[in-house]
Amino acid sequence: MKTLRRKSITAPNARWLAYATAGAATALTGTPSAEAEIHYSGTVNFPFPGTNPLSSAYFPLNASGSLFFQHFNIGAEGGARIEIVGPDGRAGDSIGGLVGSFVQYGGFYVSNLPPRVNLSQLRFGAYCRVTTSTYSELHCFGGTIGYTQRPNGRFRRPGEGFVGFTFDTGAGPQYGWARIKTSGEPKYRFILHDYAWADPGESIQTGQKRSSRQMATVPEHGSLGLLALGAAGLIAWRKGRAPVPGED
Repeated sequence: MKTLRRKSITAPNARWLAYATAGAATALTGTPSAEAEIHYSGTVNFPFPGTNPLSSAYFPLNASGSLFFQHFNIGAEGGARIEIVGPDGRAGDSIGGLVGSFVQYGGFYVSNLPPRVNLSQLRFGAYCRVTTSTYSELHCFGGTIGYTQRPNGRFRRPGEGFVGFTFDTGAGPQYGWARIKTSGEPKYRFILHDYAWADPGESIQTGQKRSSRQMATVPEHGSLGLLALGAAGLIAWRKGRAPVPGED
């Protein structure tokens, strides 16, 4: 796994980076709280149909971060990526990592995970590159779901799979999943079906929507964490974002 360093990084960001590069986790950080729970988005079904040259959307995790999805066209082909961004929504300033693998001179490819995988036991990382001539800063851009003309993508075939992610906003690492369905290569059109994340100290498996404590008290349908943000704040649709960073 590529070691990630950045001089200007904040304390919470440094915490997730140290965790991500330490290897597979054997236990969650901190003491599980009686109030810890899993936050489920409810059905999202947000499409990235590949009809625009560049399209992106944000999906809130909490007040401190969001999932950022992007689809881009390259002529008759295309690609897609995901990143965990902070409250300012700035691409290239990841506050978290993704389950995947780094390919030298090829970027970071997000894993296509099956259901019921314990995310706290996996490795996380991101695609990063130096953005200054003095090599003083390293910016991280998440991972590639699919990318035209690259043989290393994990979503090259049409179908549904899970993306695993982690982030840390100061209370300890949190884990989550996003379920997507892709058209595969060469366009990599996709739909975000739903996603969920756990509080610090709460484990979560891919596809898991509720903790054992919530099973008896919370109905299956509906959002546990996002309804509180209001429908207007659920999805912030933005177009014309900065170009996707080069993979070479």
